[in-house]
Amino acid sequence: IISFGATPEFMGRVGRIVNLSPMSKEDYENIFYDEDYSPLKKFENLYNIRIYISSENRERIIENAVTNGLGIRGISNEISNLVDDKLFEDPERECILI
Repeated sequence: IISFGATPEFMGRVGRIVNLSPMSKEDYENIFYDEDYSPLKKFENLYNIRIYISSENRERIIENAVTNGLGIRGISNEISNLVDDKLFEDPERECILI
């Protein structure tokens, strides 16, 4: 890691390095639907609204995450952009259909 540019001082602060395998599509789907970790639930709680995403859009969002490698943060950003656009149109809405 030092050969890639990390300073030895920084590496001295890292207690453990763990190699993980890339997430599968199934991993993304499990997180997307999980009650505790879903980015969708995060936005529902943040804006106090109910968000409904069509199965086609869910599949597209998950497939984008698998393809571009941005992980759950990529899913979260995509949902955020869709929700923000809808809320900009009508900030008083209680439900969003995507």
